[in-house]
Amino acid sequence: MDSRKPTRQERAKDALATIGRPVLCGGFTTWLAVALLPFSRAYFFKTVLFRSISYTVVFGLFHGLAVLPVVLSLIGPVRASSGCSADHPAVC
Repeated sequence: MDSRKPTRQERAKDALATIGRPVLCGGFTTWLAVALLPFSRAYFFKTVLFRSISYTVVFGLFHGLAVLPVVLSLIGPVRASSGCSADHPAVC
């Protein structure tokens, strides 16, 4: 994704507005796929597999939707103000 916003904070907001919902839906559907595991009779499926996948989904969603945008808005790349380059038009 290429944002044309001038500041880091605006680019982070633009990224969340663009890809935030698909990431959230992906995490939810992944969790939904394993939501029936606690009703299994096998201990491994009931506790180990369900917990590990659930924690991984929550950890990934938290970092993808909260931590990474904040970190990139603080120390992300600074957009060059010198205008467009003929060699790299995507950096305008």
